[in-house]
Amino acid sequence: MIHRFTGHIAAAGHGDNVLVLGAWHTSPFGAFADVMIRHADGVRELIAPTDEVAAFVSTTYSFDLVQVAPLRLARSSTTAHSQWRLRAGDLSWSFQVGQRSPLGLLLTAQPPVLRQTEAYSRLINPIARRWMNVSTWGSAGQGRTEWYAATDLHEIASSQATYAGADLGAIGEVADPGFGFSPPPPTPSLTALTSCVRD
Repeated sequence: MIHRFTGHIAAAGHGDNVLVLGAWHTSPFGAFADVMIRHADGVRELIAPTDEVAAFVSTTYSFDLVQVAPLRLARSSTTAHSQWRLRAGDLSWSFQVGQRSPLGLLLTAQPPVLRQTEAYSRLINPIARRWMNVSTWGSAGQGRTEWYAATDLHEIASSQATYAGADLGAIGEVADPGFGFSPPPPTPSLTALTSCVRD
């Protein structure tokens, strides 16, 4: 069985913390958002909106702490200059989307008939690993296989985040948070994609 999640992933480093937001408009669980946090002390936390989402995500990726809490996401659009604001549990995160990156231009030019296939994701995986330090195909938890079909990429121009009222620090490069088979792009970014997970 293949589970498809279509939407956006935003990722940014803040000090020694890493924030990864999934905002899905189409999924087996309907539209939802979830957020993964790699704290400065190395603790990996998932905040999910429902028990069902938490169970699926936490058995696909690796976490030390799983929290079910309301997530409130507001965004003006998904294009350049749009504003995103997230409140999830103790996390408050706001960021502004920047310009489409040169890689984003290449992603928009991919043949639509190919880019969501597993075969295409496997084909471009070595290129993505070499040039972007990301994987587009690999093994996930519970013996699952996952692949990404990215269709656009924007930089994150500015970002502010607090956790339990404490400032998480200035925006910076995204270190590998250790959640799953692929880290996010090293530059803070907003990626449009479909993520496919096969049991």
